[in-house]
Amino acid sequence: MDWQSAIWGGVITIIVGVVTAAIIAAPSLIRQFWDESIAIGCKVSQASDVALINAIGCAGLRFTFIGKSKRAAKVKGAKLCLRGHGFLERFQEGFATDFGHIPVAGMTEEVFFVELIPISKPTNADGWVLDRDDVCDFILPIRVAGLPLFVEAPSEHVSVKAILLDDTELVVSQGLNVQSQISALIEVWGKAEQTLKVPFRVGIETASKRLPDVARLVGTTNPQAIAMWKPVEDGQRTEEQEQASSERRYEATFDQQRMNRCVEVFMTIHTHSAEIGVFDCKVIASQSFERATLDDVSHMHFLVGHGEHLTELPFIDMLVVFRMIADQYQRRTHWSKTNDGLSQSFTVPTSFTETEARSMFADICNRVGIQVHEVDSGDI
Repeated sequence: MDWQSAIWGGVITIIVGVVTAAIIAAPSLIRQFWDESIAIGCKVSQASDVALINAIGCAGLRFTFIGKSKRAAKVKGAKLCLRGHGFLERFQEGFATDFGHIPVAGMTEEVFFVELIPISKPTNADGWVLDRDDVCDFILPIRVAGLPLFVEAPSEHVSVKAILLDDTELVVSQGLNVQSQISALIEVWGKAEQTLKVPFRVGIETASKRLPDVARLVGTTNPQAIAMWKPVEDGQRTEEQEQASSERRYEATFDQQRMNRCVEVFMTIHTHSAEIGVFDCKVIASQSFERATLDDVSHMHFLVGHGEHLTELPFIDMLVVFRMIADQYQRRTHWSKTNDGLSQSFTVPTSFTETEARSMFADICNRVGIQVHEVDSGDI
């Protein structure tokens, strides 16, 4: 059973039961407030222990909220959010009706959200009071319809928010940190046959000139599947494909010296790994990317190599090195005979689309791991 059919087969009944309530609850005008005196940290990790899978039915991501401020944070929930367009239209197609949404000029953006499942015992009837260093955990189950959308979206459109007691929302994590973990979750557990045992809520937030006309839909079941992407006829291009053809690129001009440096880093890693019989590589970021977008990361520098043999590389150069590593281990390089023996040649791009750069960075995070050593730029 492929991953997409597992998603629809395992989750659509849950969506049916909650989607109407989620739409009704969506306010006509979404605004975000936060109290600067409240700070919440967020640690994202894979949640695949047997006890958890037995409890909720499937693997997922664990979001650990950590109190970071003197003032206690009063949390009553959490959600994963994706900013974009077209979500409401797809829900309307699933229910085969018009919700009566009238867009507001200049405020047409929509937010598709998934409420996370709490697994920590509440500290009171309203949720969790987090004093400094107190924690509470929430789970994003893998059996969520449309989860790949969060990986493929621009990094600045993806966030995790804490819902506070007064219904204000506080962004606690966002961007590549969240996307790389979701990508790893799909890669490891995407094809596993697991069924979610607990309900969860999804919804759409958007601005409208009037309240949605959905009272008649309360308690009903959507007659059509709510597809998070539209099927297209052969020969047609999807909106995503059109966007990909014109999406921004991350690139740099390489002279021979710059390319030689990338080759030297690659050879250092490759030779060391061959000597010890296992792939061994270290990557250290010059600053935290916990809430960074891809644009933010593209301006960072990284130490790449093994052990104490590390070389400072800009973001693009790091991608070039790991593209060489991928080609080497996937046997895509070309060997030829020379007077000195055998020569290995690479055809390596120095320009990457946003999708390619985001995917490669996620692979580096998940397969190698990136340590963070925040230093002044002159100290590296």
